[in-house]
Amino acid sequence: MTYVSLYRRFRPQTFTDVVGQDHVTRTLRNAIAAGRTSHAYLFCGPRGTGKTSVAKVLAKALNCKEGPTSDPCGICEACIRIQDGRSMDVIEIDAASNRGIDEIRDLRERVKFAPVEERYKVYIIDEVHMLTQEAFNALLKTLEEPPQRVVFILATTEPHRVLPTILSRCQRFDFRRLTIGELSGQVSRVAEAEGIELSKDALRLIATGAQGAARDALGLLEQCAAYTGGKITYDHAVAALGVAGFHKVVEFCDAVIQGNLALALTLIRELIDSGHDPALFLRDVLEHFRNLLVLATCGFDLNLIDAPETALDSLKRQAEVLPKALILQAIDILSGADAEMKYSASPQLTAEVITIKLVYLHLSPAGEGRTLENQTPDSEVPDRQGAKSQTEEDPPAVPSTASSATDPRTGSSPDKRWAAETKTTRSKSTGDLPLQESTAPPVRLSLDDIKAGWNHVIDALKPGLEKTLYCDDGIPVELNENELVISFHDDVRKELASERRRKKSIQDALEKVFRVKLAVSFILTDEPYNVQFHMEPGDGLFDEKAPSQASQSKDTEHAEEIIGDINDEGFQGRGSGDASGDNGSCPEIREEEVAESLRKTRDAVREHPTVKAALSVFKGRVFRIDV
Repeated sequence: MTYVSLYRRFRPQTFTDVVGQDHVTRTLRNAIAAGRTSHAYLFCGPRGTGKTSVAKVLAKALNCKEGPTSDPCGICEACIRIQDGRSMDVIEIDAASNRGIDEIRDLRERVKFAPVEERYKVYIIDEVHMLTQEAFNALLKTLEEPPQRVVFILATTEPHRVLPTILSRCQRFDFRRLTIGELSGQVSRVAEAEGIELSKDALRLIATGAQGAARDALGLLEQCAAYTGGKITYDHAVAALGVAGFHKVVEFCDAVIQGNLALALTLIRELIDSGHDPALFLRDVLEHFRNLLVLATCGFDLNLIDAPETALDSLKRQAEVLPKALILQAIDILSGADAEMKYSASPQLTAEVITIKLVYLHLSPAGEGRTLENQTPDSEVPDRQGAKSQTEEDPPAVPSTASSATDPRTGSSPDKRWAAETKTTRSKSTGDLPLQESTAPPVRLSLDDIKAGWNHVIDALKPGLEKTLYCDDGIPVELNENELVISFHDDVRKELASERRRKKSIQDALEKVFRVKLAVSFILTDEPYNVQFHMEPGDGLFDEKAPSQASQSKDTEHAEEIIGDINDEGFQGRGSGDASGDNGSCPEIREEEVAESLRKTRDAVREHPTVKAALSVFKGRVFRIDV
């Protein structure tokens, strides 16, 4: 006889067999008992949570010989036919492969016929979100007013892709992911029925790896049973499922805590060489640090963590050693690892770089094998303004007026200050800060400091589009407490830089260079930088002479804003007619008046907001002004 998978053999046959969806099964059973079943249902939720199984149970309940009943017998001809998939009146349609309007038109023609064998004709349309727009529209009228004794059950994992007009015609039931406890109970029952010996830690690993899906949990159980032959321990489950296992995660975190970079990199290499996915391993490490933070904050409450019993001692030991703020920083580094690994050309290199960040996050300022127990408390580490860290070998600097002499705001330039600070390893005090103080910037920065080290920030960006954006554009213009405002000349570059991933890149670069975590916002520059204005006289009326510096400043002082079109009535009234004029002034005086009027007009053109906006939008320059 052909072997049948566990998830098919142990598929729920009644509403009572369904695990973890009581809000759905109870509503359906009450509706059937009261005779208030709907003509259209929408079952939505994650994969493997029982949507299709409940749809088949509902079809059996409606067509059972004893029914309609909330508890189908499972032994009558109708129940057996539906259970075996032989019923002519319970039709399962895969919308992923039958998604066109022709298939829906065929369904509309067939739905008119009365049931052949059963009491109700039931259409189960799986992955309904895959239907095309035209197919949805063709289904609307039939779904709203189907013939008597016809029930539609639509199932989908992406309800947001279903047309609102379809949603409004269905009763919607949202299936939820199963908890670790519910999955463990289901797997345990199936293992007992199959005669499979399963340890508690292996059971928890399988339930955790299923990620809330009962079908996936039974598939993992079947995989482990095939690997071991029937008796499954935690180590067997780790080997069968291809995960690193908790012991490797603990060993890696111990290496990170001790500052042992060689051991941490060796573990990463060994895992990758043995075929493990580095992204999955770093995800396990992230979950481990999450458990450490929960234990350190909420106490040793086992209900809040998902870990094997053999790992509890290691968790408790590390949670007592690590400061909360340091755990938060490690979580911040690991949170971005998933996205980095996804788009990385070399996952191994990315994993090793993240490992280096974690190790140096825990190192002392001396940087060589200093463990957390040997760290100096925060109170002994002064701020950045000229004083050395207490953890350095040199004696601590005594706060005095001499220390302020090295402050860039009172003496040295921002460039020198930045260079001196980038050579000093970050003080461990950033890791030992209390949790409530970790959100405040640990150092004092000014806008001049950031501008002075801006080239170093750009160098810290990854090669590619992020670095290109700031090489060609992007200048820090304002610093409001812990928020840096960056101005862009080009609106397209501004939009690209505002994307979440690129915004995080510049924040990480700023933190790497200045050791300060800054929020970042972007604005568009009102006027493009370095716009050159080339002035030429109009129609040969006047050959412009280069004005002196004194006359330029005077002209600028008397420049006026243009309202509407630019017209110089004084200049137009004095055309190139007689040289004497009405007031008898000499030609030299008139020529100076004309020149001054022309200069004023051109300055007004230069300062006009419309001209500025046009130059910014079209990236142009003033080539000629005709007056």
